[in-house]
Amino acid sequence: MTGVLDVADGAAVQAWLSGFDAAPPVDLVVANAGISAGTRPNGDLEGIAAAISVVRTNLLGVVHTVEALLPGMLARDAGQVAVVASVAGIAACQ
Repeated sequence: MTGVLDVADGAAVQAWLSGFDAAPPVDLVVANAGISAGTRPNGDLEGIAAAISVVRTNLLGVVHTVEALLPGMLARDAGQVAVVASVAGIAACQ
């Protein structure tokens, strides 16, 4: 089963993953969502709107994914969750 949705939309993620988890249940979720903005080629900063978009996708997208599947896993006493951190943080160190 495949789907296209905005991971920043918690209700959409919940609805889609609930259906996906119905049968067979999910036993492994790898939660990873990532976009990057950063400094623009002309040197301008990313700006608050871009920073909000990055947080909505990279952080809340992962939270929405785990939040949708974790209750079922806990109820079944089975399943694994892997959360992948953004590699965009490395760019600031280079």
